[in-house]
Amino acid sequence: MEAARQQLYDVVREIPPNRLGVLLEFALYLQQKQEDDFSDLLHLCAPTLAFWDNEEDEVWNLYKQQLIALEETPCPT
Repeated sequence: MEAARQQLYDVVREIPPNRLGVLLEFALYLQQKQEDDFSDLLHLCAPTLAFWDNEEDEVWNLYKQQLIALEETPCPT
């Protein structure tokens, strides 16, 4: 991981300043995609896991709270 990070750093240092915006946009896209992929996974799992919806199951209750919070989080623009 550190070798890849160093290689990326070396490559970025060589990119002309007028192209850094494109690189930043791509990095932000990758970051958002990773967050979206997790969000999609949570939404896909919700119907399958619905049978765990009971007050006695603390793990389910925590999951449900996180899912509700995720649904209420506005998408970045």
